[in-house]
Amino acid sequence: MTQDELQSNLDYVARAVRHHERSPGVPAIYFLWALLVLIGFCLPDWAPRIAAPYWFFAGIGGGLLSVWLGMRHGRRNGVIDRESGRRYGYHWLVAGVAFLLTGLPIALGRVEIYAGVANFLLIGGTAYALAGVHLDRPILWSGLIMYVAYAAMMLFSPPYAWTFAGIATAASLTWAGMSALRRGSGAPR
Repeated sequence: MTQDELQSNLDYVARAVRHHERSPGVPAIYFLWALLVLIGFCLPDWAPRIAAPYWFFAGIGGGLLSVWLGMRHGRRNGVIDRESGRRYGYHWLVAGVAFLLTGLPIALGRVEIYAGVANFLLIGGTAYALAGVHLDRPILWSGLIMYVAYAAMMLFSPPYAWTFAGIATAASLTWAGMSALRRGSGAPR
């Protein structure tokens, strides 16, 4: 038996043992996105001209860094779950495509900018909420906070709405990261 076959068998056994357990997620990824969201959500209120370029580069860079952090986390815990990795990858790839498509009518001038930009919050809330349902439960709260922020923006248009949404979402992501740390550095419970 080769080392790869042995590793594959051990991974299979580990997945079978953990079949009904839910991972709290990778703390470093939560902290990374808490920082990116806090900065990026404040930009529409304080420096709107750099918000779009920021999210373009932060979204792609943060996504790639998240992949690396997730792979490193798996190696450190001794379990490489390719099926789970694909599920995470496809989820966030679909979310990324949705973000790009949400920007299309804005770029073409077919949607009023305030409503169009707010739709990014709706897409983000959906991506995070569904990730909380299907992947990592603690991220669900971040999605729900984005939904509340979107509703507040659409109904009331409060001043500094993006900044407050960023603070609340970053706080929920930080809480999720702290929760994952408390539950064994992100190891499944």
